[in-house]
Amino acid sequence: MFNGEGKVMGLAPYGEDNPEIEGVLRGLIDTGADYDVTELTKRWGTGHGIETLEDAFGRPRNETPGEFDQWEKDLAYTAQNLLEETVVDIAETAVDQLGTANVALAGGVALNCKLNKRVRESPYVDDVFVQPVANDAGLALGAGWTGQPPSAVDRQTDVYLGPQYETEEIRSTLKTNKLSTGNRTTSSGTSPNGLPTATSLAGSKAGWRWGRGHSVPGASSPIRAPPSPVIE
Repeated sequence: MFNGEGKVMGLAPYGEDNPEIEGVLRGLIDTGADYDVTELTKRWGTGHGIETLEDAFGRPRNETPGEFDQWEKDLAYTAQNLLEETVVDIAETAVDQLGTANVALAGGVALNCKLNKRVRESPYVDDVFVQPVANDAGLALGAGWTGQPPSAVDRQTDVYLGPQYETEEIRSTLKTNKLSTGNRTTSSGTSPNGLPTATSLAGSKAGWRWGRGHSVPGASSPIRAPPSPVIE
């Protein structure tokens, strides 16, 4: 429904304290463990929230690509700080209520690495685990664990929980779809770890797959050989 969260996190370090921006945002939302952002999200989609922010700040959205101005950087900085303030308070409140200093985080918000650092640095928190499957696939993990005692749940050491395909299965699928295939890698076109190099793939469509699949957003690693077209 919303987008741009990663951009806000990335832009935030370039901003500075801006009391005017902070005051406007605090007038629209409540932070902390009992946070309330209904004023911005009470209607489906982003339209209502954006219009509310435009009215509150007295400036229109910028839909033209280009350099960010200092005000926009300060807005990202402030939004990141308020997010950290809220989630840290939620974590510390849970620690107090549950009597454990081990905190587990999940969901898209928990992909904010700066936020996770703040939670980890809390004097009330001993350890943090971030469940990395921050999309609908994570619901399947939760459903499988629901109702089980912690001792019955295997420790999650990686996120390679998806299917695995043998080479011949992949070749058969490519052949069925009339896609040519073959080993285009030679000894001179192989990196020290055995993976094809960009030189060996120049002008080719290439994909590289090994092991089981995963469901971590943004963690795909297709081989890239610019300016060749590359598929994963």
